[in-house]
Amino acid sequence: MLERREAESIRIALQLIEGAPPEFALSQPDFAVQVIEKCRGVDEKLGELAESVLLVNSQTGSFNRAPGQPSPRYVSLKERSEAFLDRFAAGSAGHRLFTRMRDNALEMLNRERLDDEQMSFG
Repeated sequence: MLERREAESIRIALQLIEGAPPEFALSQPDFAVQVIEKCRGVDEKLGELAESVLLVNSQTGSFNRAPGQPSPRYVSLKERSEAFLDRFAAGSAGHRLFTRMRDNALEMLNRERLDDEQMSFG
């Protein structure tokens, strides 16, 4: 579908990715980056949409945690996305995707910490 380079075909492919198992980009990093690059090759906004779909997908699924402890899922997202940063050149679609994924996980971990402090768990 992505090879057709048609906006409608790309949107259909992105819907499929949106429904993929959680953390799709972390399990298929090269493919995820290709999707973004191919989408950007058709239209910059499609590239942004592809990146957003992959980021949202990384946040799906259950996030259980014990009060006062960071969510194991966010810790894993942070660590796994950091591991991919060296794999992609600075400024590349891959580096941007995994930087944003790491930053989102860090933001959520920080929110959890602040929530715990307010509830006196920390």
